Amino acid sequence: GGSAAGIALGVYLAGLPIKVHAINVCDSSEFFYAFVDKYLRAVGKQQEDGSGLQAKEIINIIDGHMGLGYGLSTPEELKAIHDISVQTGVILDPTYSGKAVIGLQKEAAERPSQF
Repeated sequence: GGSAAGIALGVYLAGLPIKVHAINVCDSSEFFYAFVDKYLRAVGKQQEDGSGLQAKEIINIIDGHMGLGYGLSTPEELKAIHDISVQTGVILDPTYSGKAVIGLQKEAAERPSQF
């Protein structure tokens, strides 16, 4: 959550006309939107009453890619992580980055318009 919040805020502060997309691999998108809103309040971009910049304005948090749960992987996920690493040289972990990249591939194939 903190990495995604920082990247989204940095993109916003830089004035870039894009929205950050994050693949959620634990908890829920609503949990992370609340986390980002809390971060925005901490840096003065959102007031305590919730007015000001909203998390949903700067980041799209995508649910549905937790698999079996935190730190748990299916054989298919482990194979995909292995295949991606062999094909690209990028080493992914099965808890965070692997699930996120697998989720990104699936989202890009099934719902490319959100990007």
